[in-house]
Amino acid sequence: MVIYYSWKNHTRAYAGALAAIKNDTAFELKEQKKRSGIPGFISGGFQSAAKRELPPAAMPDLGKAGEIYVCTPIWASGITPVIRYFLKHAKLQGVTVNFLLTCANISGIDAYKKSAFDALNGTGAVPGAAYVFACPGKAEMDSGTIRRQIEKVILGVEQ
Repeated sequence: MVIYYSWKNHTRAYAGALAAIKNDTAFELKEQKKRSGIPGFISGGFQSAAKRELPPAAMPDLGKAGEIYVCTPIWASGITPVIRYFLKHAKLQGVTVNFLLTCANISGIDAYKKSAFDALNGTGAVPGAAYVFACPGKAEMDSGTIRRQIEKVILGVEQ
């Protein structure tokens, strides 16, 4: 299963492509109160840096999932508050959790991965892999490019 949060559709595009490639379902975590504009950007960065948790409108049923992919943008070098809440409150005991992280700049790749894996502490989850993809600026990438990136980086398929 692919679980994701996306504010500006970049992460949604990656999560959708990953779910399609893996022939799996995708579940979008939505914030209870929609963020918008500069205030949403600033509050999101602050909440992420402060490691705050925000409950989503709904949680997915993981059923008998043995492995999941959690997709989130990186804000202020950390995972988003709604993803942090999901990781702390979902039943992840024994579940392998992989991360697909999107960011504007990959210069902090190790810090981004650390933020994601640190959020698993105390959950009983099995840390899997973490992949970081750059989504600079407001440019939207086409679905073919996203698919090729995922196939190359996550599946090891050479183009």
